[in-house]
Amino acid sequence: MRATLAVVVLSGALAGGADGQTVAALSAVLRDKVRLRDLPDVFVCAPVIAASAVAARVAPGLYATAYRSYIRRQYELGA
Repeated sequence: MRATLAVVVLSGALAGGADGQTVAALSAVLRDKVRLRDLPDVFVCAPVIAASAVAARVAPGLYATAYRSYIRRQYELGA
């Protein structure tokens, strides 16, 4: 549940255009609260959420760039 909540909150902040300081703070919370050893169980129930949590934990900047790009393409928000 922690992984799902952390990814949803971080993704919402990214989609909403949160500033870098807010995204960094949310990423820090995700790294602190979501343990990698818990993620195999999440992969069984929600593989996309688990993959997002791993990416956000390991490379938050890359995750932010990829997620913002996905949002622009998905909702045709322009480049």
